[in-house]
Amino acid sequence: MQSNVQTSVPKEIIDFFHVDKGQTLLIKGMPGTGKTTLALEIMSSLCEERNGVYISTRVDPRRLYATNPWVEEVLMPRNVVNATQTKLLESLRKAGKELSSYYAVLDFFRVFFEETEDMDNPMIIIDSWDAVLNYTSHLIGSSQHSFEQNICEFARDLDTHLIFVSEFASVMPLDYIVDGV
Repeated sequence: MQSNVQTSVPKEIIDFFHVDKGQTLLIKGMPGTGKTTLALEIMSSLCEERNGVYISTRVDPRRLYATNPWVEEVLMPRNVVNATQTKLLESLRKAGKELSSYYAVLDFFRVFFEETEDMDNPMIIIDSWDAVLNYTSHLIGSSQHSFEQNICEFARDLDTHLIFVSEFASVMPLDYIVDGV
């Protein structure tokens, strides 16, 4: 944990991430309720030496820093991944030429976990998970549950904390896979 940093993150959440490496958390709720801000605050409180990756389906680094200037001290620009629909599908087309569609999507995310292997106490935020599923549903088909299980296993196997951000407040299959909601 960063020293001398005042945090607005509840102690229970900090304690949750200290239970074990590779903890997975789902933050969900209605739009505009502060899910992204909470996820970034958690990252700020827990990640040492800017060891975080933020995968965004909505904003690029420039816009993220413009709307949340404090985030620049938490995330390096190269660790803010533009996964808007156009960028994500473009990357998948390039990566998936020889792979089945499901594995192309899985490998797209595996790359980020492998990048965190040499980091101390790394964390990945995927914001929003709903958009990732929406953008890739035609590729992963009925394998959503398996896909989510594999993403959580990457986090646990590679000792990388993972936060999913979701706009759906209702119960979803991912609720039963992650370590906390």
